[in-house]
Amino acid sequence: MGKLYGVYFHRILPAIGRLISGSTANGQSAYSYLPASVEKFPSPTEMLDRMLAAGYTDCQWRPYTFGIAGLYTGVRTHAA
Repeated sequence: MGKLYGVYFHRILPAIGRLISGSTANGQSAYSYLPASVEKFPSPTEMLDRMLAAGYTDCQWRPYTFGIAGLYTGVRTHAA
């Protein structure tokens, strides 16, 4: 599933974005930034560590669609 999604995300999605928007920048699809941006996003473990370091507690990551997307949650108490 991961390889199939990779092909979609890196090849098909930018092509669809280019067709819909008609926009290119330097010969690239306007939507080609998305895969590069997602690849730079921290891994779930690193993101949870960052959340803990920022003062959140009960941090969790719940994967959806075989881990293609996920939801981070945490609790933050505010000092009075």
